[in-house]
Amino acid sequence: MEVRPFLLDTSAGLITVHKVVFFGEIGLHVNAVKGGHIPMNIDRGGLNLVDTEKVLLSIAAKDQGGAANAVPADQYVWSSSDEAIISLESTDVDGTPLNPYTRMARTPNPGSAVVTVTGPNGDTETLTLIVAVSGPGEIGLSAGTPIPE
Repeated sequence: MEVRPFLLDTSAGLITVHKVVFFGEIGLHVNAVKGGHIPMNIDRGGLNLVDTEKVLLSIAAKDQGGAANAVPADQYVWSSSDEAIISLESTDVDGTPLNPYTRMARTPNPGSAVVTVTGPNGDTETLTLIVAVSGPGEIGLSAGTPIPE
C-alpha cells in the first residue's frame, strides 16, 4: 500500500487529501480541511398567498451537531425584498411576542417579495412569497334539517 499526501486548493482554503493505492485500486481520503467557509444560499422556492392571508415563518437554527435552536436567534437577520408586499413582524396582531426563531409574514399588497434569513456564518435561505388579490370566496350554501310545515 502506498500513501501520498497532496493538497487540493479551493477558494475556501486548503484541503489535505491522501492518495491511497491499495491492491491496484486508487482511493482518496480527506485528512484535514483548512481555511474559510464559503457562504451558501438555499432557495426554498415559492409560496402563493392572497392579500388577506398571513403566514408564520420559522427557522431551526441548528448547530453543526444538528441541535435545533442551539444558535441564539439574535444572530440571524430576517429581511424582505419589498416591505410594501411582505412585512416581517416579530409580534402577533394583538402585540404578543412570537417565538424569537419565527416571523409573521403579512401580505398588505399584491406582488412578490423574497424573504431572506442570513445566519451568523453568512449562509442564507430564501423563500419567495407571491401575493395575489383575494377574490370572491366560496358561497357556502347549505341546507338545514327538514321540519314539517
